[in-house]
Amino acid sequence: MGESWKNDRNKIVGLGENSFRKSYYPELQSKIEELEASRKNLDAIINSTSDGIIIHDISGQILYLNQPAKTLLNLKEHDSCDLTVMDISSSKNNIGNLSGIWNTVRSSMPQTIEWIIKQNSTNKELPVQVSINNTMWNGLYVFVAVIRDFTMRKEYEERLLEAKEKAEESDQLKTAFLQNLSHEIRTPMNSIIGFSNLVNTPDLTPEKREKYTSIIINSTEQLLSIVNNILTISTLETKQEQANIQPTNINLVMSELHTNYKELALSRNLSVKLNQGLSDLESIIFTDKTKIVQILTNLLDNAFKFTHEGSIEFGYRLHDENLLFYVVDTGIGMPKELQSKIFERFVQANKFIQENYGGAGLGLAISKEFIGLLGGKIWVESDFGKGSKFYFTIKYLPVTKP
Repeated sequence: MGESWKNDRNKIVGLGENSFRKSYYPELQSKIEELEASRKNLDAIINSTSDGIIIHDISGQILYLNQPAKTLLNLKEHDSCDLTVMDISSSKNNIGNLSGIWNTVRSSMPQTIEWIIKQNSTNKELPVQVSINNTMWNGLYVFVAVIRDFTMRKEYEERLLEAKEKAEESDQLKTAFLQNLSHEIRTPMNSIIGFSNLVNTPDLTPEKREKYTSIIINSTEQLLSIVNNILTISTLETKQEQANIQPTNINLVMSELHTNYKELALSRNLSVKLNQGLSDLESIIFTDKTKIVQILTNLLDNAFKFTHEGSIEFGYRLHDENLLFYVVDTGIGMPKELQSKIFERFVQANKFIQENYGGAGLGLAISKEFIGLLGGKIWVESDFGKGSKFYFTIKYLPVTKP
């Protein structure tokens, strides 16, 4: 209802070009005013909906857009509508299906489809749901397409699908973990039971008794470690694990670990080297000593497990107000695609490692959680067959300010 309609209207009801005060046909004027008011109300209702409405003819030429449709298509309010349905459709759609859809609608069978529209000027693509019906409009046979933005719904669907896949993967991992855990528990248990019976043999020599006792003790410690890891994962999952911050001498912690692993390195014909990045005074910081020891123990145990020759080096240095710890080995390494998975719970790098090296697949997951509690992060750099470099950071909070 623009200026042209006003001029035509005034001529119909007998008003002059500049006068709105009188009419030769007052009843006709009254009816036209009612129609105008009704049309304005209809426009207000159509433009107040959240869905876009597009009216187009059988060729796809767009004849009308309501304001939500213009907004969806990134059209300005006063832009002229010189577009076709094909102009606003993504190339990802099967455009050839449109004629079939329209023919179905013409047979008095409304259609609802999912489509991808393309915004004007930006060419941004949006997923939408389109409900199509037919009607008469200004004497023309047209199609009315009601368009609903499905962007958020598609995002939710993708998140749900991703969550479903993760849940299924988690179930598979937990099943594999339980099967592997059963094996990991049975191995030390069988050793404990078997050698406990042998220790009771009356004619057992002192040397064999000492050997069997040592095996029982080692198997017991192995079993205790598995149980402790399971309990730790349980407290982490329920968010009950907390950091116990207290003054800790990092140099002393590292030295004790170095002493403990020296004997193991010697028995395996490996060398183990320690690098300390701060003085003894500077290395006294506020942190959780127990968690630091467990993190480093997990990393060192893995380094020794997967290193058959060469060396293992561990240490730390000050880096950007953090302490950067590292454990470097010359072991079997791992391919790039597996490096992001090894910190997940119940995951080992691959089936070969699980079958040949054992383990419950909890050590690195626990370490990652502990490091998170201490405000740091952990990552790995590795190449298959060329060893691994594990790094992690914690906040540097010295007890004695410099």
